[in-house]
Amino acid sequence: MAALQNLFVPRARIATFDVTLRIEDLNNVPPLNGLFYAKWKCQTHGGSSPRVPVVNREVLWSHAVRQAVDIPIGRDGVLAPCELRIAIRQVSCALAWTRLCVRV
Repeated sequence: MAALQNLFVPRARIATFDVTLRIEDLNNVPPLNGLFYAKWKCQTHGGSSPRVPVVNREVLWSHAVRQAVDIPIGRDGVLAPCELRIAIRQVSCALAWTRLCVRV
């Protein structure tokens, strides 16, 4: 319901923010075979990081994303909430691991 209300907000009541999301690393990963990547979503914008193997119990991405996000301002002058979701996923496929080793 709240998402529908945001569609009809006048442009004067929308604040645009330049958001920089930086995904650095994941520590203390158990010794697993496979690739890890991070998926993120904020309002209608989303994306994912490159797939990276575990090295020394760490996954190092150093992935930065820069995006403009529009957040509506309520009638009371307060910004509406904007949820950022980040999920860490694992690809445990022998074929994907082989392809990564061939590229390196």
